[in-house]
Amino acid sequence: MSTEDPGTNGPDYRLLALAAIVPVLIIGAVLIRVVVNRPHDSNAHPGTLTLTVPEEAPTAGCGPADATTLAKQATAVEATVTSVSGSTITLQPKRFFRGEQAEEVQVREGTSKPPAALKLPTFSTGATYLLAGGADGTLTGCGLSGQDSSSLEKLYTSAFG
Repeated sequence: MSTEDPGTNGPDYRLLALAAIVPVLIIGAVLIRVVVNRPHDSNAHPGTLTLTVPEEAPTAGCGPADATTLAKQATAVEATVTSVSGSTITLQPKRFFRGEQAEEVQVREGTSKPPAALKLPTFSTGATYLLAGGADGTLTGCGLSGQDSSSLEKLYTSAFG
């Protein structure tokens, strides 16, 4: 293929320009695709982690509150209560053991009081809690969530290192 224009016996600059533009367009399209499809960086806009208090006990009851059971939870966080307002408890996270990190943790209670069999903590402003949550965003009770204590801290350290 000749790059010369048959009418002028000189190079056809239109073909040369096209040959230069095509690679630039391809590279640009690839870069745009990479930027658009980049995974969400949870540290860029961490937002709020919400855990919902279950309204009924598990049908099988509570199993043992051990490190193996705790390690299976999707979320584990140490956080301090900053406010209790109606059915929403807002906490400031100190440390995430597992799960997506957030700037704030909210625990939302349902309309009815959860069963005592769940052994869920009663939240107080200023107190620190160790909280576990399932993949569905439900706060895990049964001794896996509670006010910070040496025994619960040992359990979290055993489960998450």
